[in-house]
Amino acid sequence: KVDKTTTTNKKCGSGRRHPWIWAVIAVTLLATVIIVSSVFLARNRKRKRRNAANGSSSTTTSTIDIVISRPPVASPVWASTLNNDDEWTTRPPTTSPTTQQVSHFPSLTPTILREVAETTDQPSTTMPTTSSPTTTNPSSFPTVSPTASTPTTLSPTTEGTPPPSMIGVIDVSNPAPTTTPTSVPTPSPTTPSPTPAPTPSPTKTEAEEDEAATTFLDCLGATSSTLEVVVPSSSTEYSAAKQCLVYPPGTKMEPSAIVRPASTQLVQLAIKCAATFGLSVSARSGAHSFKAQSCRGELIVDLSLLDSLKVNPTTNVVTWGAGQLHGQLYARLIPYNLIVSGGSESMVGTGGLWLGCGRGYFTQAYGFSCQTLKEVEYVDYNGELQIASTTNNQDMFWMARGGGDFFPGIVTKLTAQAHVMPSTINQEECLFDHLYLKEVLSSWIPYLDKYNDPSSKMFSGVAFDREPIKIEFNCFGCTGIELEQYNTLKQTLKQDIAMASDSFAELECSNHDYTFEEKLLSRQWDACDTYECLLTRSKWPEWKDNTNLDLSGSAYNGAIMVPESYEITEALIDEIVSYFETSPGTWNDRKYLDFMTLYPMKGSNTNNNNDDDVAFGGGNSKLVIHYKKDRIDSNPPMFKEHMDAFERALHQTHGLPCKSFYNYQDEDLECAGTDDDAYLAAFFSDPDRLKRIVQEQDPNNLFFRLRLNGEGTGSSSSGGGSGGDEIITSPGTAPPPPTNSPPPPPTPSSSSSSSQMVSTTGPMDPRLEACFIQVGDKAYLIGGRDGSKPVNEFDPATGIWTTKSKSPIEVHHMQCVAVDAKVYILNAWTGNFPYEQNVEQILVYDTVADSWSGRVGLPEPRQRGGGASVVRTNPVDGTREIYVSHGNRGGHGVHSTSLPWFDMYNVDLDIWMTNLPDAPNARDHTGGALITTTVNGGTVQLFCVAGGRDSGLEGYLDKPVLPTDCFNFATGSWEVKDDIPQGRAGSAYGTTCEGKLAVAGGEGFSKAWNNVDVFDGSSWTSLNPLIQARHGTGLASFCKYAECGDETLISSGAGNQGGEPVLESTERINVPGSSWKCA
Repeated sequence: KVDKTTTTNKKCGSGRRHPWIWAVIAVTLLATVIIVSSVFLARNRKRKRRNAANGSSSTTTSTIDIVISRPPVASPVWASTLNNDDEWTTRPPTTSPTTQQVSHFPSLTPTILREVAETTDQPSTTMPTTSSPTTTNPSSFPTVSPTASTPTTLSPTTEGTPPPSMIGVIDVSNPAPTTTPTSVPTPSPTTPSPTPAPTPSPTKTEAEEDEAATTFLDCLGATSSTLEVVVPSSSTEYSAAKQCLVYPPGTKMEPSAIVRPASTQLVQLAIKCAATFGLSVSARSGAHSFKAQSCRGELIVDLSLLDSLKVNPTTNVVTWGAGQLHGQLYARLIPYNLIVSGGSESMVGTGGLWLGCGRGYFTQAYGFSCQTLKEVEYVDYNGELQIASTTNNQDMFWMARGGGDFFPGIVTKLTAQAHVMPSTINQEECLFDHLYLKEVLSSWIPYLDKYNDPSSKMFSGVAFDREPIKIEFNCFGCTGIELEQYNTLKQTLKQDIAMASDSFAELECSNHDYTFEEKLLSRQWDACDTYECLLTRSKWPEWKDNTNLDLSGSAYNGAIMVPESYEITEALIDEIVSYFETSPGTWNDRKYLDFMTLYPMKGSNTNNNNDDDVAFGGGNSKLVIHYKKDRIDSNPPMFKEHMDAFERALHQTHGLPCKSFYNYQDEDLECAGTDDDAYLAAFFSDPDRLKRIVQEQDPNNLFFRLRLNGEGTGSSSSGGGSGGDEIITSPGTAPPPPTNSPPPPPTPSSSSSSSQMVSTTGPMDPRLEACFIQVGDKAYLIGGRDGSKPVNEFDPATGIWTTKSKSPIEVHHMQCVAVDAKVYILNAWTGNFPYEQNVEQILVYDTVADSWSGRVGLPEPRQRGGGASVVRTNPVDGTREIYVSHGNRGGHGVHSTSLPWFDMYNVDLDIWMTNLPDAPNARDHTGGALITTTVNGGTVQLFCVAGGRDSGLEGYLDKPVLPTDCFNFATGSWEVKDDIPQGRAGSAYGTTCEGKLAVAGGEGFSKAWNNVDVFDGSSWTSLNPLIQARHGTGLASFCKYAECGDETLISSGAGNQGGEPVLESTERINVPGSSWKCA
């Protein structure tokens, strides 16, 4: 708005009276030009230095634009960009939220390709590298870049090594090592045997801690990483960076280092270095834990830069970086019209609350936060990246759902089921005189069953201190009779309170009808009144000084769960009232606060929960009583004894069981004392299982925890889990058994002869999830996981491999097709397991010119990867058409969606035809072929797709799709044909010289397959198996090849389910009709 009262009228030309104004304007413009030019030149110099470090030329050739796909947004509120985790995230707008260019890739320019590789989030067994983080630094982590006089390296062999007190960004310019540094042991592939109860390492002296920290920094510096690090000094930066927002009085928070990684690789790096040099580790998401355990390790890993977001618009499954605050996540889900069942305070971190199985507004409707989890990504004690879900690392998934800080790892991403955002939130807040606390509680408690009924869509809670008592009523998306019931309940309750207090209790009530966005911004304690405040991860230190309340500081916190079967008596209510009346504190200037809240806990997904499913042990509770003594600045024992006496009375006098809510309790629990077993039983469903998992998954006590670890520190560790493409096995845990056993392999046809290994020479880059295709008289191995790879050309006549140019980006999970001398890649993915993204454009490799170009890809939202592709010549106009079927959006796991879609791209007309008839069966990790067959005496072309799986299912590795889908071009419809003899996915697909679909190898049921099957359009024939089982490659058929004859080749791929080993061998498959005469 313009304040017109400050505007004055001036006569035309009045500016001439002040010529100095023009001089000031001119100087200002000149300074602006100089500053902008300096920034541009500095960035250009930095790019040139990076090019030189990579050994690349600064010369660029023709360019193509590669765009990573993103989910559609429901409202043009924000645009989408890529963050350091190479995932889509929502940020304040700079452009309209249309499809935008993410990267501009010069063809064959290694420097630009390295920049792309550095933003990926690939699991690594070596020390990873990353580019400088671009995320805005919240002031709660106030690191500063080194000055010109400050060294920028932390290597002991580098001249000018900075002292341990340096505060800044480690930016080592040495090239990244190709192997793991000798100072950091590479985890052994063997599985560690379960150890006895872990023995805490001896407590280190201050000198030992300083020595370990210095060595730890050397470890970080030796890997050429850019990582924000703060170490001890007298500066205010260290004091702020080490702090948690709430902590019990007397809590020691003196870490040897605080790191803030901008990618998962850097989390892995920090864990490997910490394990090697003996620093216990605490993970910090929002710094809000009442125990302050996220600030009590020797190394704090601050996750606030892990802020990725991915939404599956079909299933409403959401994956996000664990460093986000709830307000940040909620605000970024608004364009998708979705909510998750998280906490109700915007300033609380998602990582800790979800691991502790927190509650919030939507608990009654959708369950506790952890009960909506689908999977978590975490870094284990070996620094390896793992996935935990119902099918992978089941013990760790159980721990992730309620295990809190006992979880033996650092969670970097969470995937959960989201729900449609309520259109309206009806809210009424009523204030009552604190003198009538008993009357208010006695009237509110009988309505618990109503608040706990998920069908009512209501939530109500009571909060009180020494100010008026507040009752909050909410109805989420209520209409019609639901709204009537909500209003009736409110009015009846207020009448009950009035009758009990002779109408003196009620002070005032206020009604609001909010959207969810408005509800977020109305929270009194969050103090964020703009979306920008939420989106940029505003934290308490940024705004608390502008309010009358200092919400951080020392506090005692407690929580008692009231079970479903417990009858709340008048005597219990009297105990609560007495607790407040006898409080020893004073109320001077609000420096001390006694505070209590009562929240309903029961819902359709909370009370009927199977204890075996989650570590959380409070699923049968109808109410939680949370009490705290806040901002204690003197005589802590007096306040602690007052709280302990209250807890003793609840258990001993009133018979409440020793059950507490993990997220609301600090480290001391009166009813458990020092008994670890009693303490664990108060929070968790199966304490013995929890202890076993902690012992197996963190045998050296690397991760800081208050029990089962004490104040001990971690030490170096060996052994560990294995990573891969499709399945990850955690340390100490055998691979999960298949949900059903594979069928016996089919009996090969007696007419087929054995395959043969091909002797080859020349450089060849082994790879998996790539394509292998025949073009003219050569075969080409293209794409694959783990970064951009050069094309390998193979001459079948001589057996010689030749290296060609690199692909402009990492590209994988595709079936390539050839038109003339060009290879077309459609229906492909880029990025890392398990959150692969779709490649939006068609990538075209010219085998003659050895160059890459791009064409317009599938329009959104039909982009996908892992499907089938074939080329067909249109019989009417002779144009070449590429048909694309099936595939998957979202990668691997329950966050992804397998699809039956069918589309066509006309190469000659450069146009897409989408929304062709869907195939009968959704599948991905599949392929197909164009088959010409005879039907009723006529020739018919069929596009047949076989094998594959639905990677969006739980246990997808063991759930292949068996029926064969064939599109009949004569009828324009799909037909379901015979089942493939052996169900499997990720096979090599191609067309034999007899025009049949060939399917070789594959994966599933914890193995790679060596089966070879061919399909003629009506039936399957099984051939003799491959010599080497493999998956993740293609078939190249050479038909009537000069004097050599016919052959079908398969090359590279992976020799087991997942990613290892990657194979270098090439094999000749003697399919029917083969007559190869050359070597």
